[in-house]
This record gives sequence, C-alpha cells and structure tokens, in this order.
Amino acid sequence: PRGSPAAQVVQYELGYVVCAAVALLFTVAVPVAGMCFCYCRSRRRCGGRLRAHRRSLGCRRRCLLTCLSFTSLVILVSVSCAFVTSQRVKGQMEPGLRAVPSTLRTLRQHLANVPQGVQMVVDKFEVPRKQINSDLGGLSRSVGLSIHAQLQAMTYAALADLQDRARDLQTSLHHLQIVHRTARALAAARAELEPALRERRRRVVALLDDPRCTSCASVLGRAQSLELGADYSKVPSVEKVLKALVGLPRSDFAEMIRQGNGTFNSIPELAVERMARVIQDLRGDLARTAEKVQTIADGFPLPDYTRPASEALLKAEERSQPYLREAQRFERYRWIAGTALCSIILLILACNVTGMALGAYGLSKREDPSDYECRGEAGAKLLLVGVGLAFLFSWLLVLLVFATFLVGGNIQTLVCRNWVNQEIYK
Repeated sequence: PRGSPAAQVVQYELGYVVCAAVALLFTVAVPVAGMCFCYCRSRRRCGGRLRAHRRSLGCRRRCLLTCLSFTSLVILVSVSCAFVTSQRVKGQMEPGLRAVPSTLRTLRQHLANVPQGVQMVVDKFEVPRKQINSDLGGLSRSVGLSIHAQLQAMTYAALADLQDRARDLQTSLHHLQIVHRTARALAAARAELEPALRERRRRVVALLDDPRCTSCASVLGRAQSLELGADYSKVPSVEKVLKALVGLPRSDFAEMIRQGNGTFNSIPELAVERMARVIQDLRGDLARTAEKVQTIADGFPLPDYTRPASEALLKAEERSQPYLREAQRFERYRWIAGTALCSIILLILACNVTGMALGAYGLSKREDPSDYECRGEAGAKLLLVGVGLAFLFSWLLVLLVFATFLVGGNIQTLVCRNWVNQEIYK
C-alpha cells in the first residue's frame, strides 16, 4: 500500500534536503575556514617561511604544482561549461518570453476558427455521403452480377442436364406409346385368332379320332393340346404411366429451358428492380443523417465556450506583459550574476596560473633555491589572492549551484517529465 502524501513528499524531497544540508554546511564552514586561515597567515603560522633546500622539497613542489595545475584545468572546463550553459539559457529564455504573446494570440485565433472548423467537418461529411450515394447507384446491379457469376456454372450445367433428361423422357414416352399400341394390337389379334384356332382344333381332333385313321393315335394328343402359346394379357400395362404423362407430348421442353435460361440471365435486372426500394431507403437515411449532423453542428453552443476562453486568453495576454518584462529583467540579472561569478572564478584561475608561472620562473632563475626572490614572492602572493577569493566567493557559488539544482530538478521531475509522458494533462 502507498504511504501518505506527506511521506511521499518527504521521500521525494529527501535528496534535496541532504543537498541543502551540505550546501549550508559548506556555506558556514568555508568562510570560517577562510577566517582561520587569514588569522594563521597574519600570525605567520600557515606557510610563508622559507624552507631549507632539500630533495624532498623539490618533489613536494612538483607534486603541488601538478595538483594545482589539474585543479585549474578542471576549474577552466567547469567555467567554460557554465558560460556555455548560461548563454544557452539566455538564448532559450529570450525567444520563449517573446513568443508568449504570439502564442496566446495564436490560441485566440484557433478558438475563433473553431466554428469554421466544425462547419468544415460537417462539409467533409458530404464527401463520404456522395461517395456512398454513388456506390449505391451500382450496388444492386453489382449484387445481381455477383449472384449471376456465382450461380452461372451450376445453373447452366443444371439446364443442360434438364434438357438431356427432357429429351430422354420424350424418347421414353414415344417408346411407351409404341409398346402400348403394339400390346393392344396383339391382344386384339389373339382374341380374333383364338376362336378360329378352337374350330380348327375341333376339326383336327374329329378327323384324327376317326376309326378309319389307323396311324393318327400318336398325334391325337398333340392335336388335343393345340392352343395359342402367346398370352399378351400378361404383358404389364403402361396405361397408368401414360395417364400420368398425358400432358407431356404437348410440353415444349426446349421453350421452357430457354425461358429458364432467360430468367437466369435477367437476374441483374431483377436485382435492380427488387433492390430499388432498399436503395431509396438507404439514400433517405443518409440524407436524414446529414441533416441531423448539420442540426447538431448548428445547435452546438460554441460561442458559449469559445468566448470565455478567448476573453481569458486576452486578459492573460494583457496581464502577462508586465510579468514578461519582469522575467526578462530577472533573466538579464541572472545572466549578469552568472557572468560575474564565472568571471570571479576566472580571476581565481588567473591568479593560480599566474602564481604558478611566476613561482616556477623565479625558481628557475635564482642560483640558490633557498634564496628569497621577488618573482617567487609575487607568485606566492597571487596564489594567496586566489585562495582568498576562493574562500570569499565559493560559498556563493555553492548556494547558486544548490538553488539551480533545486529549481531545475523539481521542474524537470514535476513538469518536464509529466509533459513528455502526457501525465500533466490528467
């Protein structure tokens, strides 16, 4: 669980509190140390005595010269960075301050153009509406053509198969009619033939049964069993089938298939005819939607919202002028103060470099390293001047660094970071 807001603030500002404590300690300790050094120096207890020349003395001088040179180089780089940073801040602040009124005026112009922008959005709605109307004009025929294209192969195959089946059916019907007529003719012929055959059989039997016929006994049985072998009444009747197909001979299958083919080919026109009402309703809905959008745009109280905002921006623009002038003035003071402090550091650096140069030159020119020489004395005094200036102004520099760190760190954390990740708008 998260802590209380106060605990979060304390945790966030803890680093700044530590820096403030260090800066305060440095601000108090450095002047005190400087005063102690001056007191000891006035009592001639902190350097200033001429030491006897030893080998270790030369080594100590070279070590101190190296350390002081490195420190001077670091100070030079730091001062250069400070100068560049101050100049860049000035270059960013001045255009930014001058751009505030123009930015506010631009915002007012944008607010004034909001109604035109809304009307432009409404007008842009006409573009898709016209495109939709244009697409609806060919939609029904496109649907019909799509249906025709998807069913074309299957329908043509079915019609061709139906035509073959109709031809086979006509042929089968013709054959059935022939069979029916033949069966009836054969049955009628058998009915006519059967009485004559019985009469002939009776006469043959009477003739063979005559006692005078001596060799007729062997064929008498065959004559008695003589009858018609074909019974056409047992042939299956196709009369029911013919009755079921009674209207088939008058049917024109070719014409029916041709009509079906024509109906299928007229699907696009049928789709246009059947979808005309739907297309008309859709166009009416689009027109009503456009009217509704225009009504909403006309009824939206834009002036009630834009007028107060424009007035507030105008007041902000008028009231910001004194603050902007003050900000420019403070920015000028900041730049002057930063330049002055950097110049002091440069003065300290110049004292250190000049002191080291005079000291090294004096040591190189005197014959006895233990002798007292004016150039060496001047170099030592310049080094002491640099030390004194460092004690006098270093605490101011520390306070300036802390103030810059405090303000810049909070702005970067609370404003800039939230601005980048869009959290500031929430």
